[in-house]
Amino acid sequence: MVDKSQKFNRPNYYNNNDNKNISNKTSKSFEQVVKQETIEKLNNLIQKLALKLKKENINVTNDCRIDMDSFESIYSDIKNDKRYIETIRGKMSNTDYIGEPVEILTTIVWNKVLGDRLIVVRTSMFDDIKNGVDNLIVEKKTGKTICAIDDVSSLSTTFVNKTEKIFHQNNAINVKNIKYGLTIKDGQTLLTHLERVPVFCIGIPLSGVDQFANYISDSIDSKPSLEEQKLMEYYYRLLEMQIRQYDLSIVAADLEKLIPDTIKKELKYYKTQNTR
Repeated sequence: MVDKSQKFNRPNYYNNNDNKNISNKTSKSFEQVVKQETIEKLNNLIQKLALKLKKENINVTNDCRIDMDSFESIYSDIKNDKRYIETIRGKMSNTDYIGEPVEILTTIVWNKVLGDRLIVVRTSMFDDIKNGVDNLIVEKKTGKTICAIDDVSSLSTTFVNKTEKIFHQNNAINVKNIKYGLTIKDGQTLLTHLERVPVFCIGIPLSGVDQFANYISDSIDSKPSLEEQKLMEYYYRLLEMQIRQYDLSIVAADLEKLIPDTIKKELKYYKTQNTR
Protein backbone atom coordinates (compact mmCIF):
# COMPACT_ATOMS: atom_id res chain seq x y z
CA MET A 1 0.00 0.00 0.00
CA VAL A 2 1.18 3.51 -0.76
CA ASP A 3 2.34 5.56 2.18
CA LYS A 4 -0.11 8.46 2.08
CA SER A 5 2.28 10.63 4.07
CA GLN A 6 4.87 10.35 1.35
CA LYS A 7 5.10 13.46 -0.79
CA PHE A 8 4.34 12.99 -4.47
CA ASN A 9 7.23 14.34 -6.51
CA ARG A 10 6.89 14.20 -10.25
CA PRO A 11 10.04 13.09 -12.05
CA ASN A 12 11.89 15.87 -13.88
CA TYR A 13 10.71 14.80 -17.32
CA TYR A 14 12.50 17.54 -19.16
CA ASN A 15 15.88 17.19 -17.47
CA ASN A 16 18.41 16.98 -20.28
CA ASN A 17 20.84 14.90 -18.25
CA ASP A 18 18.09 12.40 -17.42
CA ASN A 19 17.13 12.05 -21.07
CA LYS A 20 20.77 11.60 -21.98
CA ASN A 21 21.06 8.75 -19.50
CA ILE A 22 17.98 7.08 -20.95
CA SER A 23 19.26 7.32 -24.51
CA ASN A 24 22.56 5.78 -23.43
CA LYS A 25 20.67 2.80 -22.09
CA THR A 26 18.41 2.15 -25.06
CA SER A 27 20.66 -0.66 -26.26
CA LYS A 28 19.81 -2.55 -23.08
CA SER A 29 16.59 -4.30 -22.15
CA PHE A 30 14.19 -2.52 -19.80
CA GLU A 31 15.09 -5.01 -17.05
CA GLN A 32 18.40 -3.19 -16.75
CA VAL A 33 16.68 0.19 -16.28
CA VAL A 34 13.57 -0.63 -14.23
CA LYS A 35 13.91 -2.32 -10.85
CA GLN A 36 12.99 -6.00 -10.67
CA GLU A 37 10.48 -5.37 -7.87
CA THR A 38 8.77 -2.79 -10.06
CA ILE A 39 8.50 -5.23 -12.96
CA GLU A 40 7.05 -7.87 -10.62
CA LYS A 41 4.56 -5.39 -9.18
CA LEU A 42 3.36 -4.27 -12.61
CA ASN A 43 3.09 -7.87 -13.83
CA ASN A 44 1.05 -8.86 -10.76
CA LEU A 45 -1.27 -5.89 -11.17
CA ILE A 46 -1.80 -6.41 -14.90
CA GLN A 47 -2.69 -10.07 -14.27
CA LYS A 48 -5.17 -9.07 -11.56
CA LEU A 49 -6.67 -6.52 -13.94
CA ALA A 50 -6.95 -9.15 -16.68
CA LEU A 51 -8.92 -11.42 -14.34
CA LYS A 52 -11.23 -8.53 -13.47
CA LEU A 53 -11.85 -7.65 -17.12
CA LYS A 54 -12.51 -11.28 -18.02
CA LYS A 55 -15.24 -11.34 -15.34
CA GLU A 56 -16.75 -8.37 -17.18
CA ASN A 57 -16.75 -10.47 -20.38
CA ILE A 58 -13.94 -8.47 -21.94
CA ASN A 59 -11.74 -10.87 -23.87
CA VAL A 60 -8.15 -10.18 -22.91
CA THR A 61 -5.02 -12.25 -22.41
CA ASN A 62 -3.30 -12.55 -19.04
CA ASP A 63 -1.29 -9.41 -19.77
CA CYS A 64 -4.43 -7.44 -20.68
CA ARG A 65 -4.02 -7.50 -24.44
CA ILE A 66 -7.11 -7.93 -26.60
CA ASP A 67 -7.27 -11.67 -27.25
CA MET A 68 -6.87 -12.38 -30.95
CA ASP A 69 -8.18 -15.94 -30.54
CA SER A 70 -11.58 -14.59 -29.50
CA PHE A 71 -12.01 -13.28 -33.08
CA GLU A 72 -12.07 -16.77 -34.64
CA SER A 73 -15.70 -16.38 -35.68
CA ILE A 74 -14.91 -13.03 -37.31
CA TYR A 75 -11.56 -13.51 -39.07
CA SER A 76 -10.21 -16.48 -41.00
CA ASP A 77 -6.66 -15.13 -41.23
CA ILE A 78 -5.68 -15.04 -37.54
CA LYS A 79 -2.98 -17.66 -38.13
CA ASN A 80 -1.47 -15.46 -40.82
CA ASP A 81 -1.46 -12.51 -38.42
CA LYS A 82 0.26 -14.65 -35.79
CA ARG A 83 2.90 -15.69 -38.31
CA TYR A 84 3.42 -12.02 -39.13
CA ILE A 85 3.91 -11.31 -35.42
CA GLU A 86 6.46 -14.10 -35.03
CA THR A 87 8.33 -12.96 -38.14
CA ILE A 88 8.63 -9.40 -36.88
CA ARG A 89 9.44 -10.43 -33.32
CA GLY A 90 12.18 -12.67 -34.62
CA LYS A 91 13.88 -9.55 -35.96
CA MET A 92 13.40 -7.50 -32.80
CA SER A 93 16.07 -6.84 -30.20
CA ASN A 94 15.71 -6.11 -26.49
CA THR A 95 15.58 -2.43 -27.39
CA ASP A 96 12.24 -2.96 -29.13
CA TYR A 97 10.67 -4.17 -25.89
CA ILE A 98 11.92 -1.28 -23.81
CA GLY A 99 8.50 0.40 -23.71
CA GLU A 100 6.74 -2.63 -22.22
CA PRO A 101 6.61 -1.35 -18.60
CA VAL A 102 5.32 2.02 -19.82
CA GLU A 103 2.46 0.36 -21.73
CA ILE A 104 1.49 -1.73 -18.70
CA LEU A 105 1.70 1.28 -16.38
CA THR A 106 -0.67 3.25 -18.62
CA THR A 107 -3.21 0.41 -18.67
CA ILE A 108 -3.13 0.04 -14.89
CA VAL A 109 -3.39 3.75 -14.02
CA TRP A 110 -6.27 4.46 -16.40
CA ASN A 111 -8.19 1.43 -15.10
CA LYS A 112 -7.61 2.23 -11.45
CA VAL A 113 -8.82 5.81 -11.78
CA LEU A 114 -11.47 5.60 -14.53
CA GLY A 115 -12.17 1.88 -14.90
CA ASP A 116 -15.78 2.40 -13.80
CA ARG A 117 -16.38 4.65 -16.80
CA LEU A 118 -13.93 3.39 -19.40
CA ILE A 119 -12.63 0.18 -20.91
CA VAL A 120 -8.87 0.52 -21.15
CA VAL A 121 -7.03 -2.46 -22.62
CA ARG A 122 -3.75 -3.10 -24.34
CA THR A 123 -4.13 -3.67 -28.05
CA SER A 124 -3.46 -7.06 -29.60
CA MET A 125 0.15 -7.83 -30.40
CA PHE A 126 -0.79 -7.57 -34.09
CA ASP A 127 -2.11 -4.00 -33.77
CA ASP A 128 0.79 -3.08 -31.52
CA ILE A 129 3.37 -4.20 -34.08
CA LYS A 130 1.48 -3.49 -37.32
CA ASN A 131 -0.31 -0.25 -36.42
CA GLY A 132 1.86 1.13 -33.63
CA VAL A 133 -0.87 1.56 -31.00
CA ASP A 134 -0.50 0.26 -27.47
CA ASN A 135 -3.71 0.99 -25.57
CA LEU A 136 -7.34 1.31 -26.63
CA ILE A 137 -9.81 3.44 -24.66
CA VAL A 138 -13.57 2.96 -25.03
CA GLU A 139 -16.39 4.59 -23.07
CA LYS A 140 -18.46 1.92 -21.31
CA LYS A 141 -21.79 3.73 -21.36
CA THR A 142 -21.91 4.62 -25.05
CA GLY A 143 -19.40 2.23 -26.59
CA LYS A 144 -17.67 5.16 -28.30
CA THR A 145 -14.01 4.79 -29.08
CA ILE A 146 -12.29 7.66 -27.29
CA CYS A 147 -8.78 7.19 -28.65
CA ALA A 148 -5.75 4.94 -28.88
CA ILE A 149 -2.51 5.57 -27.04
CA ASP A 150 1.00 5.25 -28.37
CA ASP A 151 3.17 4.84 -25.26
CA VAL A 152 6.72 6.15 -25.51
CA SER A 153 9.39 5.21 -23.00
CA SER A 154 11.09 8.61 -23.06
CA LEU A 155 10.26 12.30 -23.23
CA SER A 156 13.39 13.10 -25.19
CA THR A 157 13.67 13.30 -28.97
CA THR A 158 11.62 10.10 -29.40
CA PHE A 159 8.58 11.74 -27.80
CA VAL A 160 9.01 14.97 -29.76
CA ASN A 161 9.42 13.13 -33.06
CA LYS A 162 6.36 10.97 -32.44
CA THR A 163 4.11 13.86 -31.43
CA GLU A 164 5.20 15.82 -34.48
CA LYS A 165 4.42 12.83 -36.66
CA ILE A 166 1.04 12.35 -34.99
CA PHE A 167 -0.09 15.94 -35.34
CA HIS A 168 1.57 17.15 -38.50
CA GLN A 169 1.65 14.19 -40.85
CA ASN A 170 -0.20 15.23 -44.01
CA ASN A 171 -1.66 18.19 -42.06
CA ALA A 172 -4.03 15.94 -40.17
CA ILE A 173 -4.12 14.17 -36.85
CA ASN A 174 -2.77 10.64 -36.95
CA VAL A 175 -5.52 8.03 -37.12
CA LYS A 176 -5.18 4.27 -37.19
CA ASN A 177 -7.39 1.34 -38.05
CA ILE A 178 -7.44 -1.33 -35.34
CA LYS A 179 -8.16 -4.82 -36.63
CA TYR A 180 -8.73 -6.44 -33.25
CA GLY A 181 -10.93 -3.88 -31.53
CA LEU A 182 -13.96 -3.85 -29.29
CA THR A 183 -16.96 -1.75 -28.40
CA ILE A 184 -20.03 -1.88 -26.16
CA LYS A 185 -23.61 -2.25 -27.35
CA ASP A 186 -26.62 -2.75 -25.07
CA GLY A 187 -24.24 -3.48 -22.22
CA GLN A 188 -22.48 -6.26 -24.11
CA THR A 189 -18.91 -6.31 -25.37
CA LEU A 190 -18.67 -6.65 -29.14
CA LEU A 191 -15.51 -7.58 -31.02
CA THR A 192 -15.05 -5.47 -34.12
CA HIS A 193 -12.71 -3.73 -36.52
CA LEU A 194 -12.27 -0.04 -35.66
CA GLU A 195 -11.53 2.59 -38.29
CA ARG A 196 -9.85 5.98 -38.05
CA VAL A 197 -9.14 5.89 -34.34
CA PRO A 198 -7.31 9.08 -33.22
CA VAL A 199 -3.90 8.30 -31.71
CA PHE A 200 -2.27 10.27 -28.91
CA CYS A 201 1.25 9.96 -27.59
CA ILE A 202 2.02 9.47 -23.90
CA GLY A 203 5.64 9.63 -22.82
CA ILE A 204 7.20 8.43 -19.59
CA PRO A 205 10.95 8.03 -19.18
CA LEU A 206 12.02 4.60 -18.00
CA SER A 207 13.80 6.34 -15.16
CA GLY A 208 10.37 7.48 -13.91
CA VAL A 209 8.63 4.08 -14.05
CA ASP A 210 9.91 3.02 -10.62
CA GLN A 211 8.65 6.24 -9.04
CA PHE A 212 5.28 6.05 -10.80
CA ALA A 213 4.80 2.41 -9.78
CA ASN A 214 5.68 3.28 -6.19
CA TYR A 215 2.58 5.47 -5.97
CA ILE A 216 0.23 2.71 -7.14
CA SER A 217 -1.45 0.54 -4.52
CA ASP A 218 -1.32 -3.24 -4.80
CA SER A 219 -5.09 -3.52 -5.21
CA ILE A 220 -6.93 -3.16 -8.51
CA ASP A 221 -10.30 -2.60 -6.82
CA SER A 222 -9.32 -0.05 -4.16
CA LYS A 223 -10.53 3.53 -4.40
CA PRO A 224 -7.99 5.64 -6.32
CA SER A 225 -5.53 7.28 -3.98
CA LEU A 226 -4.46 10.90 -4.23
CA GLU A 227 -1.17 9.76 -5.73
CA GLU A 228 -2.92 7.65 -8.38
CA GLN A 229 -5.17 10.58 -9.29
CA LYS A 230 -2.10 12.77 -9.71
CA LEU A 231 -0.67 10.21 -12.10
CA MET A 232 -3.92 10.40 -14.04
CA GLU A 233 -3.63 14.18 -14.04
CA TYR A 234 -0.23 13.84 -15.68
CA TYR A 235 -1.69 11.66 -18.45
CA TYR A 236 -4.51 14.12 -19.01
CA ARG A 237 -2.13 17.04 -19.24
CA LEU A 238 -0.27 15.27 -22.02
CA LEU A 239 -3.55 14.75 -23.87
CA GLU A 240 -4.54 18.37 -23.35
CA MET A 241 -1.19 19.58 -24.58
CA GLN A 242 -1.58 17.61 -27.80
CA ILE A 243 -5.21 18.63 -28.30
CA ARG A 244 -4.25 22.28 -27.77
CA GLN A 245 -1.32 21.97 -30.16
CA TYR A 246 -3.56 20.39 -32.76
CA ASP A 247 -6.20 23.07 -32.33
CA LEU A 248 -3.63 25.77 -33.00
CA SER A 249 -1.90 24.15 -35.95
CA ILE A 250 -4.61 22.32 -37.85
CA VAL A 251 -8.06 23.33 -39.10
CA ALA A 252 -10.44 23.14 -36.13
CA ALA A 253 -13.13 21.50 -38.24
CA ASP A 254 -10.88 18.46 -38.75
CA LEU A 255 -10.47 18.15 -34.99
CA GLU A 256 -14.22 18.12 -34.46
CA LYS A 257 -14.63 15.38 -37.04
CA LEU A 258 -11.82 13.17 -35.79
CA ILE A 259 -11.79 13.64 -32.02
CA PRO A 260 -14.87 12.31 -30.21
CA ASP A 261 -16.40 14.73 -27.73
CA THR A 262 -15.87 12.08 -25.08
CA ILE A 263 -12.20 13.06 -24.79
CA LYS A 264 -13.10 16.59 -23.75
CA LYS A 265 -15.88 15.27 -21.53
CA GLU A 266 -13.43 13.05 -19.67
CA LEU A 267 -11.07 15.98 -19.14
CA LYS A 268 -13.91 18.12 -17.78
CA TYR A 269 -15.16 15.28 -15.55
CA TYR A 270 -11.76 14.68 -14.02
CA LYS A 271 -11.15 18.38 -13.35
CA THR A 272 -14.58 18.61 -11.71
CA GLN A 273 -13.80 15.66 -9.43
CA ASN A 274 -10.53 17.25 -8.34
CA THR A 275 -12.10 20.62 -7.46
CA ARG A 276 -14.67 19.15 -5.09
